[in-house]
Amino acid sequence: MIPIADIHTHPLIPMYYYRKDLGRSLPSACGFPYTPFGTHIDVPRLKESGVKIFVACVYAVNRLPLRNCFEVARAQIRLFDLWVADHPETFARAKSPEEVDRAVADGKIAAVLAVEGGHHLDGNLLNLDAFEEAGVFYLTLTHFLNNGIAESSLYAGWSPEKPLTGFGRELISEMNLKGIAVDVAHCSEAAFWEVAKASRAPLLYSHGGVRPLCDHERNLTDDQARAVAASGGLVGLILYPGYLKPGLFGGSIDDALRHLEHWLITVGPKAIALGSDMNGVMVLKDVKDYAGMPRLADAVVNEFGEGLARKILFDNALGYMKRVWKVAQLTPARSSPRRKAPTG
Repeated sequence: MIPIADIHTHPLIPMYYYRKDLGRSLPSACGFPYTPFGTHIDVPRLKESGVKIFVACVYAVNRLPLRNCFEVARAQIRLFDLWVADHPETFARAKSPEEVDRAVADGKIAAVLAVEGGHHLDGNLLNLDAFEEAGVFYLTLTHFLNNGIAESSLYAGWSPEKPLTGFGRELISEMNLKGIAVDVAHCSEAAFWEVAKASRAPLLYSHGGVRPLCDHERNLTDDQARAVAASGGLVGLILYPGYLKPGLFGGSIDDALRHLEHWLITVGPKAIALGSDMNGVMVLKDVKDYAGMPRLADAVVNEFGEGLARKILFDNALGYMKRVWKVAQLTPARSSPRRKAPTG
């Protein structure tokens, strides 16, 4: 079976918020994104999924009272490391592309961390150092709310915040220097174009779909997708029905294949990957959870052939990691000291 790289998942939501033990078999999430009764991912299902590169995202809800998102992020990173260490026969923690290569060569799943939302910096650029030390692959600049960095797609066109703030530009420069990939998923369209101008590193769109096929503000226009590809970047296909077809429920692998085919025509075969968003969203009815990933892989092979399927499902993600992660990009020297993000 072709190996799979999944560049966007959320095992830490059930682990951290619901205290789930993902080391044992658990019920499926049964169509709900944040149910405390089941999950899409656990170690037994990971073993049968065919996934060899597994990117887990840190996520704290933004702007909750008495919540320091940076400290929550650190707690989730510790929890992830403990989970991986408890299953050495399955995982190898990977903090660089070289360690990803080594894990896969050893027959293990490369366990990689990412951070979804710049609000986890808690407005302090110095906190990025902790994410670098933890081996974070990418940082998604924004999420559902504006955060003093970039405008969220939910606020597109009516937010008083600039699409990309001065702090956001400084953050992107620092991420380029540290080799932390800049993820534009959840950015408004205006913010996307500002980020595309500001970043010297290839862009990442970790999870989403094609807007001409499903007119959702989170999906990419063809011009945006081409810009990501032209930068040397990567677009990741989500498995959430609401971004692949009209309506929130149902959806099938055929819907995912339509989006992949569109991107193959629009951006070519080297810029496409998979970012399922499992445990963060509802999932296609014929995939359901991580046990269904081989069905998805087989469908991609049947539709596009084994060579192209391997690029989409694995090679492109690994290649992007090697181009960007831990690779410093040339940026202008900083002319001002590190500062905190604006509040309000």
